[in-house]
Amino acid sequence: MKLSTKLVKFLAAAGIAVASTAALANDSLLILQTGGQTGFTRVIADQYAGEYRKHYKNVEAVTPGGCLPVMASIKDNKGPVLVVWETSVLPNDTCREFFTKQKPLVTFGGFSYLCTAKDSNLTVEDFAAGRGKVAISIPFPFWDKWFKDLGAHLGVQYQGVPVGDTGKMVLSLLSKETDWSVLNGQRALAQMKDNKLKCVASLNPNGESGLPYLGKFVKNFPNSQLLLGTNAYVANANAAEKKKIEEILINIHKTQEFQDFLLKGMYIDYTLADPVTKDKFYNNMVRVMSGK
Repeated sequence: MKLSTKLVKFLAAAGIAVASTAALANDSLLILQTGGQTGFTRVIADQYAGEYRKHYKNVEAVTPGGCLPVMASIKDNKGPVLVVWETSVLPNDTCREFFTKQKPLVTFGGFSYLCTAKDSNLTVEDFAAGRGKVAISIPFPFWDKWFKDLGAHLGVQYQGVPVGDTGKMVLSLLSKETDWSVLNGQRALAQMKDNKLKCVASLNPNGESGLPYLGKFVKNFPNSQLLLGTNAYVANANAAEKKKIEEILINIHKTQEFQDFLLKGMYIDYTLADPVTKDKFYNNMVRVMSGK
């Protein structure tokens, strides 16, 4: 009888331990993003993490360092994952096949800006003539291809310098390591406001923020107008957990604070748009960024 009592107590204790472990696992969320430590996707991931910490005990926003490491981390992680990825990873065939299998819950984007240092004497005409070194974003293979394609179109050869993510590209301009960089609106506008950079053209076909459209200086280049996008979806979660994570994510995008944050960087959010408009925006980004 005593043995039976001990056994019951042992099993009860074991049961409690198992239940606690399960509860801990279900109260954890990993957020993975495809950018670098100082890039825009990192900023977005941190914004999301701050809100999810109101609902989960353990929330970790991790930057593995590119799309391939993110893919490996998703496969290795057993718990739920919020995946934040940018369409500029799509020239990589492996990444394109992996990320486009999952329809994103969140999708938003903005036009980029061509920028140089505030005290630079270079003009957009100089850029079109191939003058100056260009900063290449390491996490995103799209930009290396974009500069090579543009150079071939213009009959010039751009000297690319691999420097890292958006934050490092800005530093490379300020230190004169490079002369040109294509930056997202959020980073470009902030640097212009701080009087550190000057941007000479927008990739918006209508122009933007008082800047002319790059296509006016780079004639007939198909990728002069680019709406780069950020997307997010939930992986490795059961139906109930996925629903919870997605509901929180949608509510984040419904807040005026988050919309103001996106608007400050001239981003257009299609997350809450009707399905047809949202799909059209997303599919067009994938097509352009995949070079199709």
